[in-house]
Amino acid sequence: MTFVGARGRNDVERTIAWLQNFRRIVTRYERLAEHFLSFVQLTCLLLLLRRNKL
Repeated sequence: MTFVGARGRNDVERTIAWLQNFRRIVTRYERLAEHFLSFVQLTCLLLLLRRNKL
């Protein structure tokens, strides 16, 4: 395990806080882990697009 540092930890905590704004991610409806991971990736993509205003 490597030390991430304060900057890296802040980025991770902020990303998790952004993900908690999506009900489907907070309340896990999917039975399969692959489906849940797909929704997490889709949510991250949406956050990226919103942040960059594309």
